[in-house]
Amino acid sequence: MRESENNAVFELQKVKITPDGDLCVNYKLWEQSNCNKFKIQSTNAPHPDMLAMFDKLQPIVAQVFEMADCIPIAVCGLTISGKGESEGAIVSAIFTTTAGQQTTIATPRLKYHTNAYGFEEELNAIVAGIEDEVYKYLFEDKTAVLDTFNAD
Repeated sequence: MRESENNAVFELQKVKITPDGDLCVNYKLWEQSNCNKFKIQSTNAPHPDMLAMFDKLQPIVAQVFEMADCIPIAVCGLTISGKGESEGAIVSAIFTTTAGQQTTIATPRLKYHTNAYGFEEELNAIVAGIEDEVYKYLFEDKTAVLDTFNAD
């Protein structure tokens, strides 16, 4: 959760990067005692900082599924749920088989306040970083800047 300048609290619930590069976000915005739920899909490309945060989840997915780090996994989504001791995340990814076929995989809900895998503290930090990047994307217009070619 993140508090904005006008004291509204931003709570990310789900973020997904589509195969087309669109960003789909579900979030809540708490203003005093009112909660508004939002679901958006944007065609503005995510900033490379956000994509880098998603990439940090690859070794976590590989460890959960007992795969080698070199297995082709592309993290494409994150769902956050729970409160307090039960707070955690589900990470979605695209796995490419040796035959070139792709399938979606999702971790079980990984609670931050356990030590089942040994990476829970790191996962919590990465998720917080993604939440921060999504907030900046939505409210501070932090998107990818597409370079134009100068014909000199």
